[in-house]
Amino acid sequence: MAKPIHSAVLFVFLTSLSGCGQSAKDNSQCKGTCETTCKGTCETTEAGNDTGATRVIKGQVVTANGQPVDDIEVATKWSANGQQWNDDGTFPKLDTAEAISEYWNEEGTIVSFPMYRASLLGNGTYQIECSKKYSYMVLALNQQQTLGGIAYAPPHSNEYLTIKLEPLVRVYGEIRCDGTVPAWTGACMFPGTLKQKPGCPACVRFMFCGSEKGKFSFLLPPGVYEFHAYSEEPDAQIPESAQTPGVLIGDIRIELSATQGELNLGTIELVKTTDDAK
Repeated sequence: MAKPIHSAVLFVFLTSLSGCGQSAKDNSQCKGTCETTCKGTCETTEAGNDTGATRVIKGQVVTANGQPVDDIEVATKWSANGQQWNDDGTFPKLDTAEAISEYWNEEGTIVSFPMYRASLLGNGTYQIECSKKYSYMVLALNQQQTLGGIAYAPPHSNEYLTIKLEPLVRVYGEIRCDGTVPAWTGACMFPGTLKQKPGCPACVRFMFCGSEKGKFSFLLPPGVYEFHAYSEEPDAQIPESAQTPGVLIGDIRIELSATQGELNLGTIELVKTTDDAK
């Protein structure tokens, strides 16, 4: 069985622009983590070599009628486990089982990571600095988290991104392996409208939800997405037979409309990977 790494998964999620880095739990190298969270790819380590090649993504958030909205939050990476950092912006030490359980809690509470938030410039406008080489998903939510919108920022592009707010959809479900709750599960969202696989899959992974209860819950604007889920202890993934044909990064393609309110994905059954199946 692979060494449990769920205490380091969020760390890697956040450092997708600076390589794998080290585990926040035991300072061991995060070997294997990228392969797990990026579905067989580890191109994220290349992003750390892109020093200085940055750009500024600019845009505006508007209502369905095109009116600017100021009561917003805009970011490229969001936690679906509430605030997972200290008030000073540092991350807690995950050196006990209790600390890890508290860290991977509050499934469905959506908060943007401070280091990936856009600067708000008034009249609904925003700007955010990021790598020029990679693509991103820019997600905007109103402060009440009833409305949201999302836009794709392709690499090397300075396109002005107008994000239109629409009613959010709650997407939720449970994860099991052999009918039981794994020690830890991870679920994340990718865009579902890309024409080809991006060079940095982790860069477009915009929302993550970990759990020790086998649960996941997201708030998403209407659109098409790819959902990815896996577990540790045991190491397991969604079987190929259950995957949507043609997915690029995730496992299951979902399409959300502005009128549905919620989508229950039910129970996602995983199968053990080769090592844990022995």
